[in-house]
Amino acid sequence: MGICISLCCIICCKHSNYSIGLSRAICDKMERQLRTILQPIDFNMKRWHISFDKKAFSQYNNALTRRLRDVIKSMGLPVLNLSGHTMDHFVVNLSTYIVKTLLDDDYRSLMNDNVYTILDLPHDSVFYTHPKIEISSTSIDTFNQKIYSVTISENNVEVLLPDNPNKVYHKVFDNNLQTQLLNNLQNLTDQKLAEIIGLVYDAFVKKVDDEHNTLRNNSV
Repeated sequence: MGICISLCCIICCKHSNYSIGLSRAICDKMERQLRTILQPIDFNMKRWHISFDKKAFSQYNNALTRRLRDVIKSMGLPVLNLSGHTMDHFVVNLSTYIVKTLLDDDYRSLMNDNVYTILDLPHDSVFYTHPKIEISSTSIDTFNQKIYSVTISENNVEVLLPDNPNKVYHKVFDNNLQTQLLNNLQNLTDQKLAEIIGLVYDAFVKKVDDEHNTLRNNSV
């Protein structure tokens, strides 16, 4: 009886469960990408660090999960049959797209009228060098101003440095970053999300089919 109930839950909630895992993996990947781009590697524990595990980012995590669930469900994606490699392709492509549109206004405008070009990733391994995201220093500086702007007092807004040790300011930085993330997610249409997911899925299936056909055609 218990097994039957568990199976029913898995089937009935398949899109929600898959979206929760996908969203968590995307956020983990985005955290690493944003750290690489925006924050130098150091061991200063007093400076502000990007971490999507903080409570401040729960709203974004939940919003991304809901968006993914709705899009994946509307597409009829066979989530119960998807491998971990397939999810990895979704994660790398979606996180890269979200980060680039978050930081680069020109890229975001360009993608409004153009089809996304998926990344060329291996379909049978998770051990590979992930593509590097190229963002201009001008775009990084512009984004940093949005993150590190703090209202000190009425009519007094200052752009602080990330190594400021004040924990109150760190919370402001967290809130500023989540605001930018939520605004970017709002600008990401369901059509574009479905486009990226569909392109990645079709390309992955084709790679697998091509490999199977090659092996079959060359079998003894």
